[in-house]
Amino acid sequence: MNIAAMKRACGPPLCLFACAAISLACGCRWFDTEAQLQQLYAQSDAVLVGQAVAALGPRDARRSPRFLGDDVLVRVIAWKKGPVRRDTVVVLQADGNCNRPFVAGDTVYVFARAIRGVQALPRHDERSYSYFEEAKQVFYKDSGAAAVQQYREWARRFPAITTNQCTSFTKQHRLVPAFFRALKEK
Repeated sequence: MNIAAMKRACGPPLCLFACAAISLACGCRWFDTEAQLQQLYAQSDAVLVGQAVAALGPRDARRSPRFLGDDVLVRVIAWKKGPVRRDTVVVLQADGNCNRPFVAGDTVYVFARAIRGVQALPRHDERSYSYFEEAKQVFYKDSGAAAVQQYREWARRFPAITTNQCTSFTKQHRLVPAFFRALKEK
């Protein structure tokens, strides 16, 4: 088989793989203006600057040791909004490809929803993954009874919030640190 024939034969399958990879990408709205960030701020229960310091669940061995995971304890550097002013919060994220990849030592700017309780997935629930129900402010965990109980304990000990990579940012998103500095000046 010549090279041209190989390209024609391999082209369609490679195109399907590329389309699948694109469709699996996180589909969130990015906040590129001060007005959009102000709206996100208004809709958030908690807004803070912090650093992830510890993983709550098992760490993915395939990732760098600096990667802490999706569910973490975050040391709060500065509160910008929220009724609870603690130095540490629990961050839980729903299963999915939009999770914030928390890395030890990175400063994160977090816009979050408050979690009022952690429960096991209902048996009748057709979903088989962790998720946050915004109307009830309940985080449903799919990790088994013992793990759910441990997450409940963490959520009782520390304020619990949920966020993702669409509503939490690092310094690379230049507008967000400037927005946080402007909040400080108000």
